[in-house]
Amino acid sequence: MTGVVLAELLRGSRSQEEAVLLHARLKSLEFAETTYEAWANAGRMAAELRRQGLTLPLSDFIVAAVAQLHDCSIYTTDAHFSRIPHVKLHRP
Repeated sequence: MTGVVLAELLRGSRSQEEAVLLHARLKSLEFAETTYEAWANAGRMAAELRRQGLTLPLSDFIVAAVAQLHDCSIYTTDAHFSRIPHVKLHRP
């Protein structure tokens, strides 16, 4: 779990009760902090793809950089991540 993903999931909650329940469940996951190195790698990845003509949300690059730093796969259905090189994906 990263901060960006946590915030996006909580943002999608439809009620205060749902947000509290979701937060409690997500809190049990291992949390990976976004380090200086991850931010820098996210910027480099985003710049490289932009030079190739592809612009994706910065939040996707942050998640990808944290996953790479911790040698984790990203559990997603978002097709954007398949466009980011060297990212391991877990397809649900």
